[in-house]
Amino acid sequence: MARPIPPSPRLSPKGERSPNDASLRVQAPLPREGERTGEGAAEEDAITRARSLRRDGSRAERICWELLRDRRLGAKFRRQHPIGSFFADFACLERRLVVEIDGEQHAFQVEADARRTAAMERDGWRVLRFWATEVMAGREGIAAEIARALSVPLTQPLPPKGGEEPDIRGNSPLCTSPPRGGEDG
Repeated sequence: MARPIPPSPRLSPKGERSPNDASLRVQAPLPREGERTGEGAAEEDAITRARSLRRDGSRAERICWELLRDRRLGAKFRRQHPIGSFFADFACLERRLVVEIDGEQHAFQVEADARRTAAMERDGWRVLRFWATEVMAGREGIAAEIARALSVPLTQPLPPKGGEEPDIRGNSPLCTSPPRGGEDG
């Protein structure tokens, strides 16, 4: 059987190829054998990213993982768990609780962290945020705060500590959030 002849390129009056010309369209390469495409490929990318985040975690994240692993606080946690387009440092699926450990760079991205927290909360997650320095300085206090959050029934939001307005860094008594800006004038 003869192969069909590909269409000839369409030329504009100036002799240029038309943008609708099929010969100009870039086609994605065919997947290799065993390679995933579409949703499966995105899932595989998320798995690869989560693995690298776990492997390259900060010292504070490793300390926090020692507190949370093996159900040490009575609930199972996962590290670098994908939630929407984000990766939670630690997530307890059964209690819908996320624990985030923020390094120095987060002092400059407070708004981005607030959006990230809000997105997770819209998906039904409760979010606790701690500074990495808090984790390094007071493991017991961090463990107690997480245990307190785990004890709150899922139907209730985390109560603010001492009647204060909740802070996006969590309700930690050790919380030392940076100024929110605009205070210097």
